[in-house]
Amino acid sequence: MRPRIMIIFGDTAGVGPELCARVINDLPIEARSIQVILTGDGRVLDEAKVSTGQVIDLPAYKTFDDIKNSNENKGFWDFRTVDVDSVPRGKVSALAGQEVLNSLMQAIDLAKRGLIDGIVFAPFNKESMHLAGAKHSSELELFKDEFNRPDIAGEFNILDNLWLARVTSHIPVADIAKNLTIEKIVHTIELLAGEQEQAGIAPKLAIAALNPHGGENGMFGDEEGRLISPSIAMVKKKHSAWILDGPMPSDTLFPRALKGGYTGVVGMYHDQLQIASKLIGLERGVTFHPGMGVPIATAAHGTAFDIRGTGQANHQALKNAVALVAGMVTNELG
Repeated sequence: MRPRIMIIFGDTAGVGPELCARVINDLPIEARSIQVILTGDGRVLDEAKVSTGQVIDLPAYKTFDDIKNSNENKGFWDFRTVDVDSVPRGKVSALAGQEVLNSLMQAIDLAKRGLIDGIVFAPFNKESMHLAGAKHSSELELFKDEFNRPDIAGEFNILDNLWLARVTSHIPVADIAKNLTIEKIVHTIELLAGEQEQAGIAPKLAIAALNPHGGENGMFGDEEGRLISPSIAMVKKKHSAWILDGPMPSDTLFPRALKGGYTGVVGMYHDQLQIASKLIGLERGVTFHPGMGVPIATAAHGTAFDIRGTGQANHQALKNAVALVAGMVTNELG
């Protein structure tokens, strides 16, 4: 079966539909040998075509069976779940959140049944989803629940050819050190390297230190010697083909990594990676949800309510997300 990925509009109130309108007309080369299904409300797509000036000529499907029986490389599934005319544009609302939840759960169900091989979603608003009754604090927690991966600590951020993974994620800074364990560090390194291999990348990873100057041999903290170095040694012994360097102070790590020295960075906490990556290239970055059985990705930026309907939104990050997911499904299934 030819690989199939689904692109979801994201929040109707934001720029997601406009990004999707541009992306479906500008698919990356990685997506040209698979079936790409754009999914959302046709009335919203019509709006997006007007604001972006895109002429979109796609086969239209009313049911998923129509998609399965199609030989077309790309198409549009007009999936209507709420009264979109009542969704306030450019604002947080429960109705917009409900539409996102409905679309996301549909895609998850199709992925779990083996009917799609990857998911790309345009940005959506977490507050709107909570107003709609979402049980989870974020989409990551939803995916972890639905795909039974409670061990996943956080998303990967991907900027150009550099993949970023963190050992701890949404916890207070005061709790970071006590939440670091050899088991968690090893798991994160193996998860990042394993996903890179699935994408056809030979892992060469820089592992960040926790403390300033890498702890200065215990003067500023002992986590490097007690936890991080032993973790690196354990992974090296098990996976001799992987190149792992560290622990390295993050202020010197990133300049080296950005010069092409590494395929990925493993950080110890959220902002250690997020600040650097967003300063470097928020407009083209990708957020990837690892370990879910199917690749799932989105643009690293948000819904941009302030420019919704203006046609100004840059679709490069979402295009990069499509390229990543398409490349992973073809490498896995091809």
